[in-house]
Amino acid sequence: MIYLIFGPQSARNKVKMNRLAKESLGELDDLNFIKFDYNEELNAEIIDAIETPSLMASKRFIVISNATFLSKGNKNKFLDSLLASIKNAYDNDICFILEAEEIDKNNALYKYIEAYGKIFELLDINDDEWDAYIKAYFLKSLGANIDASARAELKRRVHGDLTLFQNEAQKLALYSKNITLKDVELLVTNPLEEKTGDLFYSLLNNNKAKAIRTFRDLRVQNEEPVRIISMLGNQFRLLNDVRFLSKIGMNDDEIAKELKINISRVRTMQRMKSKIARLKIEETLLELYDLDLKIKSGLIDRFYGFESFLIRFKAY
Repeated sequence: MIYLIFGPQSARNKVKMNRLAKESLGELDDLNFIKFDYNEELNAEIIDAIETPSLMASKRFIVISNATFLSKGNKNKFLDSLLASIKNAYDNDICFILEAEEIDKNNALYKYIEAYGKIFELLDINDDEWDAYIKAYFLKSLGANIDASARAELKRRVHGDLTLFQNEAQKLALYSKNITLKDVELLVTNPLEEKTGDLFYSLLNNNKAKAIRTFRDLRVQNEEPVRIISMLGNQFRLLNDVRFLSKIGMNDDEIAKELKINISRVRTMQRMKSKIARLKIEETLLELYDLDLKIKSGLIDRFYGFESFLIRFKAY
């Protein structure tokens, strides 16, 4: 896969790049994760890395930062050889990064990535501008209205990713022409909720290494441990509720209706309930409550405290 990330904030671009790399490879190391700076590297070295299959890793993720050959008004002969090499990239994933507000959309490489890869345009706008942008985009581009609470939640869920926002906006506009908060909650993936779910399943499957990696990914995304604690607690409470309602004779459809959740979540919890003792759920909820209180009281470092909880956790 070929990716292009561009936007004015290098930190935001880097977070997106790291997320794509981890989705592609899982574990990153010096053999499968290779980074080039176009301002510092020889063109031939970049081409060679793209075209050469790795002998030590089945797949590599190659990053070319400062991709100024994609800037407006930049005519670069390197593009011809670069385009040719991309077509011989074997199983390597390639990610171009350009720190800029604008890009040359008539550029041959841009058009190639647009056709065969994925482009992520990350905006640099404040909260007020985002709100106005979302409102105008729905009204002018999609002929739909979106209320204030829905705009706020949609902004939070797309994390400044313009491409993701546009994809989700089109999906919402197909669903309704008067979009509410409930519509956003129903149709747009909550990144924190999804990651917290991954963390929850990793704990119950006794995969502490994955749980810690997930938490560190959330830390890179500036998610606060107290929010993660709250959402993780919700996962354990839901598991407890499903276990209880199942025990008193309710089937999955009845449980979903009673708890007002999708039946797929009920079925997932049914699969997970054998992995942890009932008393351990109650003990874990008390431990999370105590940790939350200590963090808010300044008695423990929030990052150290939560990571220690993950390390200590045992389902039985």
